[in-house]
Amino acid sequence: MNFFSLLIERPATTIALALAIAAIGASALVTLDERDDPKLGRPAVAITVRCECSLPATVEHEVVRPIERRVAGTKGIFRVEASAQEGMGRVLVYFDSPSDLENALQAIHDSVAAARGDMRKGTGEPTISRVDPGREPAVALYRDGGDDARSTLGSLAWALLGGAALGLVVVLCGTRSWQSTLTALVPVVVSGFAAFATFGPLDLGLAPLTLTGVALAIALLLDDAIVIRESVVRHTELGLGARAAAVRGTASVARVTFIGLLATIALFAPIARTGGIASGWLATLALALMSAAAVSTVISLSLVPALSSRSFGRQISGRRTFAALHRLDCWFDGLTDRVHEMLAWSLDNRLAVATLGLASLAVVVAFQAVLGRTELLPRSVATQSVYSSGTLATKPIQLEVRGPDSRTLFGVAQRIAEEIGDVPGLKDVGLSTRARSDSGGLAQIDHLDGERVIRVQGNVPRRELRSVETDIAARLATIPLPPGYRVVQNGELASQAEVFARLTGALGVGLVVLYLVLAVHFRSVVDPLPIVVAAPVSLVGALLALSVTGSSVNLLSLVGSVLAALLGVRHAIVLVDWARNRRARGVSTRVSFIEAGRARLRPILLSTLALVAAMIPVALVTASTGRPYLSLGAAVVGGTLASIVGTLIGVPVMSAALDAAKERMAAWRSLAKLGSQSLLPASTRARRAANDESARAQARATNA
Repeated sequence: MNFFSLLIERPATTIALALAIAAIGASALVTLDERDDPKLGRPAVAITVRCECSLPATVEHEVVRPIERRVAGTKGIFRVEASAQEGMGRVLVYFDSPSDLENALQAIHDSVAAARGDMRKGTGEPTISRVDPGREPAVALYRDGGDDARSTLGSLAWALLGGAALGLVVVLCGTRSWQSTLTALVPVVVSGFAAFATFGPLDLGLAPLTLTGVALAIALLLDDAIVIRESVVRHTELGLGARAAAVRGTASVARVTFIGLLATIALFAPIARTGGIASGWLATLALALMSAAAVSTVISLSLVPALSSRSFGRQISGRRTFAALHRLDCWFDGLTDRVHEMLAWSLDNRLAVATLGLASLAVVVAFQAVLGRTELLPRSVATQSVYSSGTLATKPIQLEVRGPDSRTLFGVAQRIAEEIGDVPGLKDVGLSTRARSDSGGLAQIDHLDGERVIRVQGNVPRRELRSVETDIAARLATIPLPPGYRVVQNGELASQAEVFARLTGALGVGLVVLYLVLAVHFRSVVDPLPIVVAAPVSLVGALLALSVTGSSVNLLSLVGSVLAALLGVRHAIVLVDWARNRRARGVSTRVSFIEAGRARLRPILLSTLALVAAMIPVALVTASTGRPYLSLGAAVVGGTLASIVGTLIGVPVMSAALDAAKERMAAWRSLAKLGSQSLLPASTRARRAANDESARAQARATNA
């Protein structure tokens, strides 16, 4: 008796345990503290020293420089910034991630203690304090700007309930069975509460991002529930009883469901470990999603077979309703025939399909590059930064002017500010420091990694940021700089490039881990390749949906694209597993994938439509200050719809192409072997033939 037999023999016990887990999650939900989303920025340590020095230059040389030299060699440092002003020096040591900071705290204390002997006499005791992301102007380009977190949480909670209800309506219409709908409803409710029980050990609070992660995990739960329930129904149609069908149906897809969970972890675990200014933001969302997905997988593999083992529901009745759903079934049957024909044509015209796919990708990417908009977070999230003067203002443009001499550096920065001040769309251009009225020196001397720096800052309220920075670069090219001085463009676009590059690298690592997991599952290095290669197909649909809705490419939309790719991977795993089982029975690759496409079309469409319906309320969420999740919803919907094409067309075409390549290589090896044998002397060929015949005779005798 296997695990699923135990669950099905005692369904009441299984349901009671699931409800107990849900109760634990509900009690944990009540005790969770409400938080706002993590700020974009790096964790830092601030070292503040007060002294009797009156000139910033003296503070720079006798206070700031000794600390900079001592802490520069600390492991894990991303950047060191410092400022010297009258009577005070400050050094900010930035780390790439909170774990780097934790590991280096003691080293920082030791370095500051060692620097005390190099400082000016009369200097006060250095104060060392931690700086959270989002608190310092150099760390964070973004602050939440006063969003009502409670309002956002309420909006997301209602959207979560509405999305689950819409998804279940799709399941009801697609299956025409109350039992199938309840089999999906109960795990959704239980998992929705049980997921919060994992938040405490992971140090996660009740925040918009964590609720978003739970919503995305519940979308994956709907997919698991549909796959398991469809397998049980299929075994019931083969003549098995309810209990036997529940056992065999669940057992046949349990391994694939568990591999789907491993695929989720493989893609999102590297995202959780992404450093940079978005490390806290991405880690919070990824951890919430992975923990909720793990709970959902356990719930789906236990509750769905337990509920399926009893026949407590029946088909939807009612003349009009039944007639409408019957027409929907007929539409599904016609669509299955058309997909059959399309898949057969695609397998026979693989080169044309590959060319069309690459052309579509190139067109959509080019269209998005020309007309699209990129930003770290949606513009309406009211992200703000703090100037050194303490006033709040948006600051997407920042130029770092670096050089050795403070006076010359100030003059170069003034020249640059005057030159770019009339760039169209650029407002409020100014410097990060000012000149002292008494001595003509600087009121504050700033350092970046030991080098003097002055920042030229500005705002872009209306015009496209990329075009403004292009115009600024053209102006900077006309300004001659003294030897040893340079200008580095920073600001929002630089932060975007860094975050998107890190996220792309994390996805690359995730795809490699996913390939290794699938290679172990399929026991083949070739079969997982189509699944991994077809995963980015969802990017085409996500970019197209973002362009159509006018949304930007940001962290929310990129996470949505990853989720859509993950759903396509899960569907492709089931499809390839089905085709492999058919090929093991002697069916050709072409016929096996056509049969798999026909068999898997309905559950794939049902799962996709349920996810699309569930994401509609989430996409329309707005808090009291107007905080939309439209980019997330658009990316998920567009990417998921595109993943259908990648799963049903792309994976079979690439698998057939790989099988054809393997056959050609085997034929070439056979020809090469025959050619090499023909060059041997006749006596050698005769001896080998005699040895082969002797071996065959011995094998026949052994078998007899």
